[in-house]
Amino acid sequence: MLVQFKNDKHRRNYEQLLAMVHPGTRSSIEYQAALYILAAIDYKQEVIAEHIGDGIRFRELVQKARTWSTAERRMVELAGALFNGRSADLDQCFRPLDKQNTAVTLEAMKMRYL
Repeated sequence: MLVQFKNDKHRRNYEQLLAMVHPGTRSSIEYQAALYILAAIDYKQEVIAEHIGDGIRFRELVQKARTWSTAERRMVELAGALFNGRSADLDQCFRPLDKQNTAVTLEAMKMRYL
């Protein structure tokens, strides 16, 4: 599947985050979809990277993201839902997103489910 990135920075962020996870899990669609969304959250990559290693520590990341913008928090929630199968209120998650980040989250859903 050919993945569309919103810009070169998004692609670089994704590649850097993917390189941080255990090599055996890099091909996991759950990791790929979640990291694809997280890589699109500009200016938060250092904080996001702190929560990636032997997995993605979403519980901690959600707590850290409490002070972020509504759109950024919702993107973290959607990434978590794609990663671990938990439910997310799509209306609440998509409503604050701009066109580019809506496209990112839809692309991640395609990565995960198609």
